[in-house]
Amino acid sequence: MNISVSETHMYNAVFSRLWLLLVVLIYGTALSYSHEIYLNDIWEYYGFTFSEKSLFDVLTKFILIGVIGLTLPKTIKSPGSIILIALTIVVYVPTVVISIGLESYKFEKHFLPLLALCFVFSITCTAIKLVTPRSKQYYYVPSTMLFYFILCCWLACCVLLVSTYHSVMRFASLEEVYDQRAAGASTSAFIGYAQVYFGNVLSPALIAIGLAKQRWLIIMIGAFGCFLMYLIDAQRTIFLIPFIMVGVYYAWDRFNDKLLSSVFVFLFLSLIICICTMLYSINSLIYSLSTYFVFRTLGIPGLSFTQYFDLFNSYGFTFWSHVKGISSFVPPPDAFVRDPLWPQLGRIIGDRVYNNETNNVNANLFSGDGVAAAGAIGVLVVGICLTLWIVYLEIISKFWDKKFIVLICIPIALSLSNGHFSTVLLSFGGIFWSILLIIPFFRTKISN
Repeated sequence: MNISVSETHMYNAVFSRLWLLLVVLIYGTALSYSHEIYLNDIWEYYGFTFSEKSLFDVLTKFILIGVIGLTLPKTIKSPGSIILIALTIVVYVPTVVISIGLESYKFEKHFLPLLALCFVFSITCTAIKLVTPRSKQYYYVPSTMLFYFILCCWLACCVLLVSTYHSVMRFASLEEVYDQRAAGASTSAFIGYAQVYFGNVLSPALIAIGLAKQRWLIIMIGAFGCFLMYLIDAQRTIFLIPFIMVGVYYAWDRFNDKLLSSVFVFLFLSLIICICTMLYSINSLIYSLSTYFVFRTLGIPGLSFTQYFDLFNSYGFTFWSHVKGISSFVPPPDAFVRDPLWPQLGRIIGDRVYNNETNNVNANLFSGDGVAAAGAIGVLVVGICLTLWIVYLEIISKFWDKKFIVLICIPIALSLSNGHFSTVLLSFGGIFWSILLIIPFFRTKISN
């Protein structure tokens, strides 16, 4: 019996989707194992308690993870795909696994926010697939004018920041990062925006332009900007951005998109989690990797969802009164009207949960702008906003060179995993690129 080309394509699509479902479940299992063996053992005092769950809870966890495995993009090839894959790795799966694994988890209390998270996440994954692909006749690349515009902004920020912080700049070790962040803290809102844009938008933009044009000098200027920003405020993510961007570019360039497939990414990270969990006590290198990858990068974003929900469910939801602009007409909850830490939700969590107001427990958009704002309803609202913005990015970028678009979205994806949605839009390039990508003289048409 002959099998048509269309049937073969369908079988391949079903097989690849089931394979992705399997590896996402493997990733969730690895993280659950790490929660029980590593996070609960070493970081229980931080809130990573663990208790054996009923079969019903275990099935709930795997169903919530499996739904995303059935809808998640298969490869990193667009702004929506890299943002959603990054959020699945750092936010969604850790949130589901750690929330359900906690001793304090109660189905009747915590399931509805998790269900809302699953619903909006799967909707977003499905929505980006509805954007029709671009014509193969031409595509856009960054124009010379875009390069000079970015470079001028970069130089202005560089001069401002060096003149302001030259006396405190140093290469901080892992043990000194918090002291350096205090020394390099912004002195005004203007300086704060200059810091964030210089490290998270302008410098990565130069790296992306340099990679797109194969100009190593431009790449080095952008990488130097990230290094310079690390000397000021010791943000590890900024220090790693050049390595991540160059790695993603060459993984795509040398291996097509095989190393950027969701299957490979989830399998690789599952292996790293298992190594960290089993061998964290062997030597200092693996212990550091366990601390900064499993605990800080994955564990804390997963834990914050329950922490934010429990606290603001008790003291009163913010209804987005912590967001600039909305705060002008929506008052804060009564419990925080006279709180000097308001509207710094992370410091409020640090104060009320850890009795340490200097501990800033930053949270992703689904925690800070979601459950803290209005519980499950808040998750739906911020999820819909994220969906609309990602679909808009997909539409305006579909005629652009895919590699360039994915590269400039890497810092945005990383920021969404540890920042409020409104903050990422205003300060980490969300609105910046939403506008620049549609300006005609910032792009050059290339015929295929």
